[in-house]
Amino acid sequence: MKIGFIGAGNMGEAYIEALYKENEICFFDQSEERKNYIKEKFGITSCSSIEEVAGLSDYIVIAVTPQVVNKVLINLAKLDVLSSKVIISIVAGLKIAKMEDILGDEQKVGRVMPNTPALIKKGISGVTCGTNVTKDDELSLLKIIEATGKAVVVEEGQQDIVTAISGSGPAYVFALINS
Repeated sequence: MKIGFIGAGNMGEAYIEALYKENEICFFDQSEERKNYIKEKFGITSCSSIEEVAGLSDYIVIAVTPQVVNKVLINLAKLDVLSSKVIISIVAGLKIAKMEDILGDEQKVGRVMPNTPALIKKGISGVTCGTNVTKDDELSLLKIIEATGKAVVVEEGQQDIVTAISGSGPAYVFALINS
């Protein structure tokens, strides 16, 4: 598979690490320091723009902070090549309806809520696919997500619960253990 990442923070890095040996991976990150680190660690293609990631990928994983996700989606929406791509968000709180509003109602989108154990390939992620995602696209999306643990398909209305319990719960336990 050709998978592109927009954002290479901790969770983006966890997916890159789990996928780079068996897939064609490229990524873009605003931070030059982070770009150099990821490129050197994994030997994958570092892109100079979101547009370049989109051109090289069939699946685009958005792994940025909630504060910058609107800018990323607006930049993606301008691209002609986007209609054939599947956009996968691992951004907390980003609903499918919002992605479709910005990217267009026809865009294939998926929403994923991973949890911190994904960093060690023991995660459990809630996955929701938009109505335009085909069964084959969904199977590929699940394969991407399962690289860091298990994936459970949930309805959109359950994603906030997944975020609260599965997403934040392990991090809370880790913080408690550390203290």
